Amino acid sequence: MKIPTINRAAGFSLVELMVASALGIVISMMMFELLRTQIRVLNVQDALAEVNERGKFVLEFMRHEIEMAGYSESYSTEIPPVIISNSDQYGRFDHLTIQRRMQVEGDRDCLGDRVPAGYSNHLYISEYRVMPTPGVADHFELQCRVMVQHRDTGARLLTKTTALVNGVEAFQVQFGVAQQASGSMAPSSYLTTEEINLTDHEIVSLRLGLLLHNTNDYPLIQAELSGEVLRVLDYVIDSEVEIDLSDGRVRRVFETTIDLRNTRKRYVVR
Repeated sequence: MKIPTINRAAGFSLVELMVASALGIVISMMMFELLRTQIRVLNVQDALAEVNERGKFVLEFMRHEIEMAGYSESYSTEIPPVIISNSDQYGRFDHLTIQRRMQVEGDRDCLGDRVPAGYSNHLYISEYRVMPTPGVADHFELQCRVMVQHRDTGARLLTKTTALVNGVEAFQVQFGVAQQASGSMAPSSYLTTEEINLTDHEIVSLRLGLLLHNTNDYPLIQAELSGEVLRVLDYVIDSEVEIDLSDGRVRRVFETTIDLRNTRKRYVVR
């Protein structure tokens, strides 16, 4: 009598199962880290795109306004394009004040608003300044304040303010000056407000520098920035006191130079 044999299927040993489980865990962790890295890269790219869009927009917006500084419909009427004040220097936040006359109703001011009926041909003063963002701690925004003065009496007719861009960490202004005696319209150097000699210099252009960060609150980058140096024009940011560069925010410096077209009288001091 033949005894039937039982075919026993070969299985995995306990060691093989443990090795397979360990490999699966390692592969899963690698895939998770790869996915997290990809998400971080996408977030950084989105933040860079946001910062670039805001920075380019605000500088182009200011360029249009500054190029019109000093404009007057009457060639005999001199409107100094730039108003310089001794209080225009605030560390990493400068002020810039320009002025012009609005020729016709429907022209736009630095807020993008059209000149209302009855306000044409008055003096429009645009002041660019950095102020704290309302309701957000340690955040700053670049604002434009428009002041309309009567063309004859100098009485203030209208004042309004709007924010142009937020996430501002530095705003610097330099004045391109030419020597009055030379008669040249090309700037020989760029100076701060404190460096301008009111007797010898004429302002023929402006140089603007802007440092922006992304507006997201969560960290995007992890880098050792203890020795990093940020420079906006000639102003060096103190990373130990003024700005915490290790907070994970994406930052970029924007700079541009704008010629003053209406330069019959370069500036006025107040």
